[in-house]
Parts: sequence; structure tokens; C-alpha cells
Amino acid sequence: MNLLSSKEQRAMHRLLAVASALLLTHGAMAHSPTGTVQGGAAEQPTAHGQHAPVSRSGIADADTDGIPDFADNCSAVANADQRDTDLDGYGNVCDADLSNDGAVNFTDLGLMKSVFFTADDNADLNGDGVVNFSDLGMLKAAFFAPPGPSGMPCAGTIPCPGELEFEWPMAGNDGEDWVINNYVDLDPGPGILDYMGGAKAYDGHNGVDIDTPTFREMDNGVPVLASALGVVIDTGDGNPDRNVFCVGDWNFVTVGHPNGWTTTYGHLRKNSVAVAVGDIVNAGDAVGVVGSSGCSTAPHVHFETRDDQGAVVSPFLNNMWVSPPVYDTPMSVLDITVQDQSMAEYVEIVDPPPDLATVAPGNTIGVGVSLAGGDIGDVLTWRLADPAGATVQDFDFALPALYRHSFWVLNFFLPADLTPGAYTVEMYENGALARSHALQIAPHAADYEQVHHAVPSADYQQVFNDAVAAGYRLVWIDGYDVNGSTFFNAVFNRSPSNLWTANHNMTSAQYQSIFNDRTADGYRLTHIDSYLLGGAVRYAAIFQRQFAQSFIAYHAATVAQHQALFNDYTNLGWVVSHIAFVESGGTQTVAALYTSKPVGAWYARGNMDSATYQAEFDSNTTAGRSLRYLDVSTRAGQPSFSAIWYSNNPLTWVGRHDLTDAQYQNEAATWTGAGLRTRIVTGYDNGAGNPRFGAFWTN
Repeated sequence: MNLLSSKEQRAMHRLLAVASALLLTHGAMAHSPTGTVQGGAAEQPTAHGQHAPVSRSGIADADTDGIPDFADNCSAVANADQRDTDLDGYGNVCDADLSNDGAVNFTDLGLMKSVFFTADDNADLNGDGVVNFSDLGMLKAAFFAPPGPSGMPCAGTIPCPGELEFEWPMAGNDGEDWVINNYVDLDPGPGILDYMGGAKAYDGHNGVDIDTPTFREMDNGVPVLASALGVVIDTGDGNPDRNVFCVGDWNFVTVGHPNGWTTTYGHLRKNSVAVAVGDIVNAGDAVGVVGSSGCSTAPHVHFETRDDQGAVVSPFLNNMWVSPPVYDTPMSVLDITVQDQSMAEYVEIVDPPPDLATVAPGNTIGVGVSLAGGDIGDVLTWRLADPAGATVQDFDFALPALYRHSFWVLNFFLPADLTPGAYTVEMYENGALARSHALQIAPHAADYEQVHHAVPSADYQQVFNDAVAAGYRLVWIDGYDVNGSTFFNAVFNRSPSNLWTANHNMTSAQYQSIFNDRTADGYRLTHIDSYLLGGAVRYAAIFQRQFAQSFIAYHAATVAQHQALFNDYTNLGWVVSHIAFVESGGTQTVAALYTSKPVGAWYARGNMDSATYQAEFDSNTTAGRSLRYLDVSTRAGQPSFSAIWYSNNPLTWVGRHDLTDAQYQNEAATWTGAGLRTRIVTGYDNGAGNPRFGAFWTN
């Protein structure tokens, strides 16, 4: 079967509906606006979801007077008017403590007698306008008892409730540690209107969205703080917190305040809720940690205020902040990420792995920026400085519009003859240095990678364990069988990151279950392989929690199903990155992975014999495309090649196939000795029971 495509990346607007009979695994789909490219810098504003308000019918009201217990100043006796003339947080109907000494006693009796038959407000317990025997009876019934009970957390203080004021729900500074991305939308119709008459919101938004710079800061743990005194009345926890798409439930805390209003803190990190229903919190108490749970495309907290009738309130419009942030945040670099590859999508910036420490000359580095604020004419400057401080490359970019929180990227090509040494990546905002990152430019260290080939299946787990213990992470795994015996090829790169996981020898059902669990926890599939183990189909996969690009994957598809899906997805702009065929019992099935990352022109083809593969290899090389994926399976007893070529080429690359074990080892020594990195190692039976290898090396 031929798979042919040569399409440029296009924006993805929807997922295809596919028959449920096919085992499909869908990855994260970002439902945020499409980014633009200006002068080499890609911009992508974040988007956040809406959520239903807390159901007031589920809030406790013991005396059924319509006042929820958390805001009821006399929670055991009906007092719908909340009359509290001395403002101590106890309603008059249950507050015969006229002296405010904490108990009803003879002092209070004397005070009531002194104002008998007058209109004294405090002694008029029942509110009939005069202090009389009815009030005296209420006092005697409460003799030697404290006032109340009151559900108001401020009970016993004066005034209670006072004016509701909010402290900011996150520590740190605007433009340094966080930035406001959306305000409450005050337009009741389809338009957008924020409290200043602008459009810094989206239609129907009910809260204030406060972003952290990236997922990197989220992972460090950013506390969410109670904004005012109150009682926790509802929580939700345990939902996945690394969403870059709009699905699932969020984690949240809702606090009831003494005046009957509520605040909700949403999109919290999984298992971070630090309070329970009934807890009293003060302003500044931690209620959870910033996350990205529920309908969310970036880490942030959604702060929502509702009045005692459940209507949305804008805390900015109502001047409720003790120290409100400015409306237009000045341009400020929140974070930068430096990676050893070109970057094109905002998710590569908002969810970065650890920054690049060393890169070889001839490579491309991507420098992404998480930017707070900024207006037309503000200038961002990227600069790469050599060991003496001289400029190697720089680029100025003037913002074309007003922004709240945006993401930009510039890719630097490093000349192959660049002198090794200590370089610096710098970011400037309007000419002032904002961030810098030290970077060693040098040939790859000899121990940068571990490559293992022809590892018997029984030994692979120990090889994996040893590599991981030595600080390496798996980036490529290839299972294959020769004469009925299963072997593995694996490539490990040295990495400081532990945000990855891998599994092998999975049945279809096991793989599906693990895929579901991993993606629910915010991982994306980065590699999939299928092979035979004892004649049965098995799967190996790698998941990574950074670079949460949109992706689609499926496995156990028939060839016909795969061809139809391939056509549909590539017509929508998806780029195929893996196509693994496996034959069992005379029937081929396919596992495939698609990405949204632009790669330029590309070409894919499966089920080729060795000669056809060589011809396609030569043709694609002539067309300016280089190999990016190669897998060889057995079809009808003969090798069957599946390959993908992209046009965003590395500077230097070498590909080989049909190598004996000795030939492979000789080629590997030659090219890694020349400073190239191993990208692909695939093994297969040559049809006569002998192992053969294909491999690909790049700078």
C-alpha cells in the first residue's frame, strides 16, 4: 500500500468522528486562537473555559430562612432579614448578650430593664419596634448561654460583616510572576465588554483569569490564596491538571463570605486543594495550587465572584481590590525557553522541558518568550552573544497590537564553523535586558547518548533500567523479530528531565489503558512501535509531559482503515510522524501518530521492498527532504519498509539500510565519531532468518 502526501501544515479546526470499532487514541487538542507569525516570531494568546456557578440549592441552610448557613448570623433560628443592630455577627433574635461579654447574664438583664418600653435597637430582640416582655422572655430563655449560633466566620467582631474587600489571590508581582489574561465580560449579549470599556475578556466570561508564565512555573507550585475571610462551601479535586485543551472537570475551591457572596478559585492543580468544606479561611490562606485542569489551555487561576443571589460580580468594576493591578500591564518578559530545535507552536513555549545547556554548531536553536502585556511599538529583541560578548545574531520585533499574555519564538541557525565556547542568549524589552541564558556551543559530548541494538527481549528491561539510572531518557525504541526471537533497538539521550515515561511488550488493551492514563495526566505520545513477541502483536510507546502539541494516534487499524484515516487527517493539515506496520496470521495492522507541528513539505510511504525504499530515499533527497522515520517489518516473509521524509532538514545527515550487524557497528562508530547523533535504529529479518539494520544520523 502506498501512502503519499506532500502538504504544508495547516491549522486544525476540528477532530474527525471515527467509528468506535477502531481502537483510536486522541491526543490533546488546543481550542485556542490560531497564532500569527510576525518577523519570525509566533504569537499565540491563551484561552480559558467557562464553568457553571456553584449550585445554591446544595448549600446548607439549617433554619430554612433562605440565608445559607455560612452567611447566616443566626443559623438555628429563622431570621431572613439578618437584623444585627450591634454588627457583631450575631442576629438580634439569638443575641441577648447586650453587653457583648460573651454570655447572657444579669448584666444583660439590667441593661434590658434600663431601656424597657423604649425603642432601643439592641435590646429589641424581636424587631417589633419596642423593648417589652417578649424581648425579656427571649433574654431569659438564653440566660447563661452565649449568643448565636452564627455561621458567619467574622462573628464576635465588629463590624461583621464589614465591607467585602479582596486581597490578590496570588503572591508576587504583575508582569513578573503572573499576568491578567481575561476580565469579567460585562456585555449581556454576544459582544465583549470589560470593566474599562475594552475587550480584555471573551464572550460570556464570568471571572478574572490570572496566568502564570508557563507550565514550568506551575510545576514549581504556585499557591492560590483566599482573597477574604470566609467559609469553604464546596471543593473539587483529583482531575487532570495539565490540560492544553478544553475537556473534563476542573479542580476548585468555593468560599462563602459573611455577606452571602462567594468566590471560586478554579483550574487548580490535581490533588492540591488544601482545605475542606466547613474550614474557615482568612485572606492570604492557601486554598490550593495553580494548575490547568478542566477547560483550560494554559496554567492559570480563574477567580470568580458572585453575589448572594448568584449573579456574577466584577470585583474591578466594584472597586473591591485592596491593591488592584493596573489595567494595561507594561510589556514584561515572564519567561524564556531555549531548545535545540526549531519551534513553531505556542505549546512548545508554554510547556517547555528544561532549557538547553549544550548545542553543537550547525544546529538550530529555538528561543521562546512568554510575554506579559505590551502595546503597539514595544520592541522585543533576541540576541545571541559570543564568549567575548559580541553579537552573533540579533533580531528586533515591534509588537503590532496590544497584548495581555502572548507567546513568541525566534529560531537561530548556528553556522557549522561557529567557534565553540560559552555563549549567551539574551532577551531585551524596549532595549533593556530582561532575561539571559548561558549556553555552551560545542560538539556533542561522547556520552551524550546511549545506543543499544539487537538487545534480546529478556535483557531489554535491565538495559532500560541501567540507562535511566545513569541519567538518560528513552527517545527511540524499535522492536523486531528474527526467526521468531524478539529483539530491541533503543536510543537514550542524556536528559535532566524526568517528565517522561515508556512501556513495552503491551497488548493492544494494555496499551490503550496506559495511553488513557498517561494522556489524562497531561502526557503526550511521542513514539509508538508495533512488533511480534511469540507471534503475538505487542506495542512499545514513549510519553512525554512537555511539548504538549496537538496530536492524534491510533493502533490496531487495518490497512484499509489506516489509509482512510491517513487521507482524512492529512487533508486537514495533520503531519504523520510514525507509521508502524506489523503482520500476524497473514493480516497487517497499523499504529500511527500524527502531529500538528509544521515540518514544511513532507512525504510518507509504507510497504516498500528494499529497492523501492532506496529509490524513494534518493527521490526525496533530490527533492530536498531528509529521512525522519524508518520502520521495517515482515510482510509475507520479506522485509517491508515504512518511511517518512520532511523538508525542514538538519544541516548534516546520513542514512543507511540493509546493514549486517558488523556493518551497522562500523557505520555507527564512523558517524557518531564525526559528532552526529543517532536518531533511528531499526532492525528486521532479511527474509532468510538473518538480522539487518537501518539507521539515520544527524548533527
